Amino acid sequence: MSAHQHRPTALHQSNKSHSGGKHSSKGAIKRKQGGKVEADTRVGVKKATKIEAKADKKSRQHQQNQAKKEAMIERRRFGTVEGAPKIVAMITLSEIDNEEQLKALILSNCGFDSTSNNNNNNNSSSSAVGPTTVPLKKQRMTFMCVPRDIISVADISKVADILLLVVPAETEMIDDLGHSFISVIKAQGLPNVFIIVQGMDQVAQKKKTDTKKDLQKSMYFHFPDEPRILPLDSAEDAAQVVRFLDAVTLKAPHWREKRPYLLVDNVTADNDTGDLTTVKIYGYLRGADFSANQLVHLPGFGDFQLSQILGPADPNPTKQHSKFASMEGMNSDYSAAVLDSPTSQQESLQTENIPDLLANEQTWPTPEELASAGKKKKKIPKGMSEYQAAWIIDSDDDEDDDDAADDDDAMADDKSTKDNDMMSDEHDGSVDDEEEEDEDEDEDNEMMAEDKEKLDIEEKERVRKEREEQDFIFPDEVDCPLDTPARVRFQKYRGLKSFRTSEWDDMENLPLDYAKIFQFQNIKKSQARSMAIPGNVSAGTYVALVVKNVPRTYVQTYSKKIPRVVGGLFKYENKMSVLHFNVTKHHAFEETVPSKETLTYHVGFRRYEARGIFSALSPGCNKQKYEKFLMAGRMSTVSIYAPVSFSPSLVLMFKGEKLVATGIMTGVDPNKIIVKKIVLTGNPFKSHKRSSVVRDLFYFPEDAHWFKPVELFTKNGRTGHIKESVGTHGYLKCTFDDQVQQNDTVCMNLYKRVFPKWPTVSPSVQYQV
Repeated sequence: MSAHQHRPTALHQSNKSHSGGKHSSKGAIKRKQGGKVEADTRVGVKKATKIEAKADKKSRQHQQNQAKKEAMIERRRFGTVEGAPKIVAMITLSEIDNEEQLKALILSNCGFDSTSNNNNNNNSSSSAVGPTTVPLKKQRMTFMCVPRDIISVADISKVADILLLVVPAETEMIDDLGHSFISVIKAQGLPNVFIIVQGMDQVAQKKKTDTKKDLQKSMYFHFPDEPRILPLDSAEDAAQVVRFLDAVTLKAPHWREKRPYLLVDNVTADNDTGDLTTVKIYGYLRGADFSANQLVHLPGFGDFQLSQILGPADPNPTKQHSKFASMEGMNSDYSAAVLDSPTSQQESLQTENIPDLLANEQTWPTPEELASAGKKKKKIPKGMSEYQAAWIIDSDDDEDDDDAADDDDAMADDKSTKDNDMMSDEHDGSVDDEEEEDEDEDEDNEMMAEDKEKLDIEEKERVRKEREEQDFIFPDEVDCPLDTPARVRFQKYRGLKSFRTSEWDDMENLPLDYAKIFQFQNIKKSQARSMAIPGNVSAGTYVALVVKNVPRTYVQTYSKKIPRVVGGLFKYENKMSVLHFNVTKHHAFEETVPSKETLTYHVGFRRYEARGIFSALSPGCNKQKYEKFLMAGRMSTVSIYAPVSFSPSLVLMFKGEKLVATGIMTGVDPNKIIVKKIVLTGNPFKSHKRSSVVRDLFYFPEDAHWFKPVELFTKNGRTGHIKESVGTHGYLKCTFDDQVQQNDTVCMNLYKRVFPKWPTVSPSVQYQV
């Protein structure tokens, strides 16, 4: 039997030939070494494209995103190559004598030598006095010791990236002025904060742990983020501080990120002898990009225009910055380069609208009245026609007119005498309306006229304190004057059915100051358009702002030891309007703060004086109730006439060098209605069922008819109206919804819209610090 043999069919499996894969075979390697080049002679064979797996694709995208995040964190932490140095401000919270020594200890660890001057640019601060810029491992930093002045602390905290708060280890850690410094710093947004302890090496070893715990307890109360506490007594401590400063992740307050500003490095002026001069302000531009068409604000002096922006050489270059400068083509000629010049779109310095007093609403005379104005009207005797009267001689007309004029004057004298007698009988010693209005508007600041000049400051404060306490116990209650009718004294007041829902025309009876201000149809859109205007000079550039028409005192009072800040203004930010802030009175300020008092306001990078009025917050209502004083322990709204400031903006209120209140801007709205409320009170004289006779509410019978439409209420909850007057001494017969008790008090609410006072020194006027 023959053996079985398998015969392959068409379905026979054919295996692939051996492939070396990514690695060449020994023979292929030998042929390549011999110089032979093998070409792929196969026809119609496409090269295989590698298909990336889904997991590999996700992994690659994750790595790219992670690299972008790390680069962004690196930029935030250390800035870009062309970025400005980070500002490190050293503030002492208690009296320390060797503050400059602490700064020198840090600078020496950074390799700074105050005795050498390697920089030939005289615009740079090459010594340890004032702002001192040194390069660290990853970035540049500008160190500055701030004097123990609350205004200087407020200015440096607006621009600082890192704050070094220095406290002693043995004595009292924070004094009263130090607590004010902390309040100012926290009110403007906290940057990075480090607590520097000085004198820790002098504390006994057994007490170091307790001292550190007490310090942590005190600092963590003021700073919930728990800032790092570092000693600074030796070179080793300074090296540790520098390492933390170099590696810290920077965080800046949100309100200053979109605004251009700079810390003044140096100031020079022209050699002219006038009161106004052109100054050059040197410094690193920070925040947003800047344009020469924008205005700049010099705190304490006002708003000014630029003639140009120069680009001097960077006085503190590093290797990276030198490389960047060479890439951009910056050479020695760059010191004279003009980065930007103003165009026809430059903002004007006009901050107030100039009203036309003759353009008020009035009735224009008709043509017939104008034609007859020049004709002399003759006196026609009774029974005579106009034709017959035309033959009368003019001299007789003059004599008749003179006689008639004499008769008219005599009649006018008699009539005025009778009117004066009637007014004297009716008003009995009333004052003029304008004087009454001024007395009503300024009653928060008035004293007794005969004692006002004799009272010293302490006595004035005592009287104000008593009035504030009385206003707190009896809010808004006012006594009706005995010698003046209430309809005259309170003629500008009105009654409201409901304070919340009753309508009030916001264009009614506006003061003349409203003709000077500007109003926006949509403030948010105007802000967006203003901030969208591009700047020609990028942030991080070392610039010289050439500012024109600056008072010479700005240069004469300049000192490197005192920080100075220059803020750029957006379009419309120099126009006067009505600004509103929500503020809280500082707990350490114990004096009374009446409305319409002149205070200094720090709004963003700006500083000016204003006379604001206070009002209580009323959410969901288009009206706010006026307050005579700034109350402690709760938030109030202050409204002022001031230049427009776009949000977000923080505010600090000072009286001299004392911090009064802190808060935030809520908006720019001249149409916000602030209503002053007064309460007239009376006592029930007789009560029978729902009818009562009320006395001491008014003292003139005519007032009952004048205020008859206004609703009455009692402190026990009864409501009613005036029915009629009883007698001649102001007694009223009233009807209520229920019987009024004899010990109850009858009240009447009256309202009047009030406005801020125009500032004594306008922000458009240049004034000194």
